[in-house]
Amino acid sequence: MILLFDWVDRWARERPDAPALSLPGQRVTFSELAERSRRLAASFLACGVRECDRVAALLPPGEAAVETMLAAARVGASFVGLNPRHTREELRRVALDCAPSVLVCAREIGGRDYAADATALLADLPGAEGFVVGAPFGEEVEPFAQAVAQPLSNDDQARLAWSSDGVTLDHAAMIVYTSGSTGAPKGAVLAHRAILAGTAAQNARLGITGRTRALFQLPVCHVSGAVELAVAALVAGATLVPLERFAPEAALEIISRERVTFVGGVPTMFVQMLPHFARFDLSSVETFVFSGAPVPCAVVEALAATGKRCFTGWGMTETAGFVTYTEAETPVEALATTVGRADPAYEWRVVTPAGGAAAPGEVGELHVRGPCLFNGYWNDPAATAERLAPEGWLRTGDLARADAGGALTLVGRTQDIFKVGGATVAPREVEAAIETFPGVAQAAVIAVPDPVYGQVARAFVVAAPGASVDRGALAAHCRSRLAGYKMPRSFVALDALPLLANGKTDKRALAREADR
Repeated sequence: MILLFDWVDRWARERPDAPALSLPGQRVTFSELAERSRRLAASFLACGVRECDRVAALLPPGEAAVETMLAAARVGASFVGLNPRHTREELRRVALDCAPSVLVCAREIGGRDYAADATALLADLPGAEGFVVGAPFGEEVEPFAQAVAQPLSNDDQARLAWSSDGVTLDHAAMIVYTSGSTGAPKGAVLAHRAILAGTAAQNARLGITGRTRALFQLPVCHVSGAVELAVAALVAGATLVPLERFAPEAALEIISRERVTFVGGVPTMFVQMLPHFARFDLSSVETFVFSGAPVPCAVVEALAATGKRCFTGWGMTETAGFVTYTEAETPVEALATTVGRADPAYEWRVVTPAGGAAAPGEVGELHVRGPCLFNGYWNDPAATAERLAPEGWLRTGDLARADAGGALTLVGRTQDIFKVGGATVAPREVEAAIETFPGVAQAAVIAVPDPVYGQVARAFVVAAPGASVDRGALAAHCRSRLAGYKMPRSFVALDALPLLANGKTDKRALAREADR
């Protein structure tokens, strides 16, 4: 039985001087990471953290987040990433839901001071201990640096060994809160077993090894940052190159300076970086991975033109990361329109509304089964029962169609589908048609009320840098590709699409915009 922290301890023994994290002017070796996480785990035990407790972390991608994740796992607790972009009230809702025993908080992230937020959260969590990364605040909040630097006594080591020995693959290593695109966020409980199963498949499919240097810019409050980047690198013995807050030119500068080989992100990140590619040395990059949202064809073409390996795939919080993958030789058109095939470790099926198996090319809800699935939603058995079908199938809520060879194309979410005068419209099909128009970088389609048809499509369009989009020409372009009932009745120009923490388009925000 090899647990998350066992992998780090293994690399600390076998490759003690190999870098686990590469920071400006500093390298954190696997030996140092293992020791610092043990010391932090001992501090957690000293302040009362016990098996099955929660450890909340309001941290950017980086050393402290990884150490906190490992320390929580060592004592059988669950790491809960809080979203630094959230308001105090949003942070409070998640904190009250998971009731952590410890809050580890950065004093400052991206210019925002979190001292008042952390103080308010701790006041709402009686008995919870606080650790601060950075400048101190409050007499009852411990310095994080002190916790990871304090040498372990013999008693500390004995208590920690006893605690770690009780952790199993079925213990929850993380609770990852969903994006809330369809309502209040829910905490998906991910066990060591699910996380490590998904990571093993991902590393094999994407070629993540001990020589990989991965850009670590995705938030640890989401499965993409916490599992698909952080855990994947730790398990492979790879090096994480943290970027506290994503900005396109900052990301490219660190890729160039740190000789990053693996760049994964949501499509919006690549849309923002592409105009600046020519100004930076990207010769070290071997692999681009884009996922989490539909990818405009122009973006895929530009990335493929660099000659690097390009992948996309599909997964969700409840599957602890990727389930499907494209191949390294996948043509550009397929990279832009499909999410590849399921890894052999997982079972899948496409189910029609009537409950039967969909024929090739027929749209239905994607169901998944395998070792990667979550345990359920924290404190929400009703939502768990709604999502987990009998015989272990996960109802994903994603609508897909499969070709005869098993390649999957996503066409939308079950809650996104709407009807225009009784005819069904899948927003992704309309978005894809819009994105083929020259000068369009991104598009999002929602339903808005209509007195005649009940609902009609409204499109929100983001132009590529330096481009302008003529709405009349765009409408004519769409009419040549879409049936009349699928046609957007209006096109709204935006500078950028509103995003959730995971990089997906926030369609609830677009609906609010449409209601104005």
